[in-house]
Amino acid sequence: MVLNNITAFQFFSSVALGLLCFKIVNKFLPWVYVNIIGPYFLGPKLNIRSMGGWAVITGSTDGIGRAYAKALAKRGFSLVLISRSLSKLEDVAKEIGVMTLARLAKEVRSCYILP
Repeated sequence: MVLNNITAFQFFSSVALGLLCFKIVNKFLPWVYVNIIGPYFLGPKLNIRSMGGWAVITGSTDGIGRAYAKALAKRGFSLVLISRSLSKLEDVAKEIGVMTLARLAKEVRSCYILP
């Protein structure tokens, strides 16, 4: 097989080399972004774990507060969830407790403390 004076071996070796270069670039560029570009433009990574093991989250039953509660629970933080609605708060506390296998420690009026 000859395609414009290129043999099959040359064609397939060019394709293999292209795939290899793609894989290398695909692994290298995210590393460059995380370690060089990101810290330069966004500042260094923040180690929130060094600030303590507890997080107080207001508005934890909906939206961003709920997402923060789930994310911090996955990272192993003990949470204090605060909300205006006790029924919604109980639902979120149960959901996070099941999701992260955390146990419900204590109820304080309209907030739950998850260790």
